[in-house]
Amino acid sequence: MKPHFDSSNVRERDLDLLLLEEMYVSPAFRQWIAQKLCLPLDAAYSAGHHSVKDAFGESDIELDFATDAGVHRVLIENKIDARFQLDQAVRYTKRADYYVRDKQDCTKCQTVLFAPRDYATRKGAGFGSVLLYEELRDWYVQHAVSDGRTRWKMALLDVAIKKYQADSTRSAQKQPNERANKFWYAYWTMASQDFPELAMPEPYDKTGGFNYLFPSSLLQRVRLVHSPNAGRVELWFGGVNGKPGEATIRSMFGAALEPDMAIRGTAAAVMIGFKVPSLNRRADFFQQADKARVAMVAATRLAKWLEEHGSIWKSYQDERVANIATAG
Repeated sequence: MKPHFDSSNVRERDLDLLLLEEMYVSPAFRQWIAQKLCLPLDAAYSAGHHSVKDAFGESDIELDFATDAGVHRVLIENKIDARFQLDQAVRYTKRADYYVRDKQDCTKCQTVLFAPRDYATRKGAGFGSVLLYEELRDWYVQHAVSDGRTRWKMALLDVAIKKYQADSTRSAQKQPNERANKFWYAYWTMASQDFPELAMPEPYDKTGGFNYLFPSSLLQRVRLVHSPNAGRVELWFGGVNGKPGEATIRSMFGAALEPDMAIRGTAAAVMIGFKVPSLNRRADFFQQADKARVAMVAATRLAKWLEEHGSIWKSYQDERVANIATAG
């Protein structure tokens, strides 16, 4: 059976987890990585982490190796998409320095770009080392057992390489609004550092107006959204809409609704939320930082409110499903 992937659904996370899996299960792969990245001869793999966030942004992968001199850490930026984000290599270097000098939980820290060859050739400057998708694919050819599992992984790498080539062509045709993207990166840095519970994703090429947040309290058919231009932070409840939906939400939550919460129904959903200062995402974020913080505080408040009262919505959804099943 030949593996098949839809390139539009292949994400950097898929390659992150593939690499971490090999680090955990394959001594031959760990040895190859140590040689490829010129690690100390006594380096022994001890731990791997995915999506590590701090004030300097996010590491896609962090690998720790035990050595006689202490922990040697490797920070890996994985890149399928065709564009680097603002100051990304610089942020990795700052994070490496922070781990060694300030946090002092490793004695040495190096940065690595993990990407297709064409991407790394043009954009690898600023990273200490480069690990190519093509090199990993070739490693499977030369060292791994030729079975269905290996063919699946090689096919995933091939699709990721082709995805970069396709995305690169599209990127040449459509340039992002750099001011808007810079705004969202500054917003994300504040959110990641001061409001990590909101779990804002890193804004790759983001220029649009809605900001979707992903706190752990989210439920099925509920979204937490900040609309900066409109000056709203809201929970969007799907499956109810318009004036009838407003009435349903008011009746459902009743006394749980707080006095300053606004409820509005649209054709697609009903929103519960707060009015906050509007933001201009094409202007300097730092001149609007206080307003952005107000919005994040409001979002945190909504996330906690949903955590406390979300069982009401869940019961409503369960009842709807049961009624549909009974009717069927």
